[in-house]
Amino acid sequence: MSRTIKTKEFRDPVHGYISVPDNFCKYLIDTDVFQRLRHIEQTSMRALYPSAHHERFTHSLGTYHLGSLAFHHFQKNSEKLLKDINQNKWDKYKFTFLIACLMHDCAHAPF
Repeated sequence: MSRTIKTKEFRDPVHGYISVPDNFCKYLIDTDVFQRLRHIEQTSMRALYPSAHHERFTHSLGTYHLGSLAFHHFQKNSEKLLKDINQNKWDKYKFTFLIACLMHDCAHAPF
């Protein structure tokens, strides 16, 4: 039996639509700590490129997206070598890794 995970979609100018599980939104993205990333510049290119919009909020979502792709391919390519890891362990590792990808900028100094 397959379970359906409810998700929310974020529109990213680089990656297109990024699908994030609702519980990640509720317990991580919707927090004050994560939302402050909307106001912190990722790069200082705006002076050179006025339309460039790179803040740590969208960067963190992009890191989450790329991390989910990387984990999928890592798991797919290593299942034959790591036969002792069952699906529950893979899911736990993926969950932990994706939280780290999403939250990696929250520990930075604000400015």
